[in-house]
Amino acid sequence: MVRKKYILKLMTLAENIAEPVFDKIVLDTTPPKAWVRINSDEIYTNTSLVNLYAEAVDFVSGVSEMSFSTDSLTWTSWEPFNQISLITLPVNDGKKTVYFKVSDKAGNIAKPVSDSIILDTTPPHSLSIIINDGASNTNSTVVKLKLNAIDDLSWVHQMSFRTDESSWSSWESFNHEKSFTLSPNNGKKTIYFRVKDKVGNIAEPVMVSILLNTTSPEPEIQAPDKAKPSFNFSRSFTLLLIIFIIIIILILAVLKIKRKKRSKRELPTGEVGTVKPIVAPTPDKLKEETTAKPTLAQPTQGPTPPMPKLASPKIVGQTPVPKQIPQPTLAPQLPPVKTQTQPKVEKTTTTPTLASPQPTLATPKQTEPSTEA
Repeated sequence: MVRKKYILKLMTLAENIAEPVFDKIVLDTTPPKAWVRINSDEIYTNTSLVNLYAEAVDFVSGVSEMSFSTDSLTWTSWEPFNQISLITLPVNDGKKTVYFKVSDKAGNIAKPVSDSIILDTTPPHSLSIIINDGASNTNSTVVKLKLNAIDDLSWVHQMSFRTDESSWSSWESFNHEKSFTLSPNNGKKTIYFRVKDKVGNIAEPVMVSILLNTTSPEPEIQAPDKAKPSFNFSRSFTLLLIIFIIIIILILAVLKIKRKKRSKRELPTGEVGTVKPIVAPTPDKLKEETTAKPTLAQPTQGPTPPMPKLASPKIVGQTPVPKQIPQPTLAPQLPPVKTQTQPKVEKTTTTPTLASPQPTLATPKQTEPSTEA
């Protein structure tokens, strides 16, 4: 800024000099400085009519006029400077830029400044809501919601819900999952879902229904899955134990049957008589036995005569016995008699029995009737 002062002097022909006069002017060659903001520096807007906040400074001549443009080519007419102005953005959604310039009183025009904002007049789209992963019924009033929505410019910002029995809930931050509580009465339940983007564009709500039944159902008997048999260890162990016990019982029964058959085979095939108690022999029989015994015990007198076949059976029992060799079981009955009578035999006649072999020859004749029988 430069201030100029000019002095003018006048002189007449008579050489009369007038008093000097002067004037001033301000030289201003510096343009103003300006700033501009759209909707207080907001990023998005859902209306084309926006507020323009402008600031400008000129320290010499002062700010005088202003002009606007949306493409930096076509400008509005100059108008008096004002800090707040209304301007209409071009149609169609997207990023919009506003250019602003001012001039001072000296006619210096400031360099244009600009600010941008996103115009979004389209609400979110592709809304979806799913209850309990698509289930058609539920037995609980608390359900799980899966949500989705898309916004191409300002993004999905908030969401709200309502049912047939209630009004819209308060706006809350958008999330893809939410736990929702239904009204307690049974029946069909419909949930409405809506969202809005950051500039406040509200989408058309969508809905989904589910059948609520809180009464406990009767347990259903499910058929066993043949493709995937379930293994029950306790049941299998019990079956194996039962089978093992049955096998042991069968083995014991077979062993018992074999034991009975074996005991039957060991019995004599003929008729078995009852064993009667031993009767003490008479003195005459003792003499016969003592006289016959030395002859049987001599191995030097030739072949031993055959023993009487029926003498012992007739003494023991009165039942007829078939022709066979006497059983060795009857022999142990003679030693007790021998021990009791042997001293008596030695005292009576010992030498006659040893000297004469004739009594031994006479004994077979007494057994002839038994052979015929």
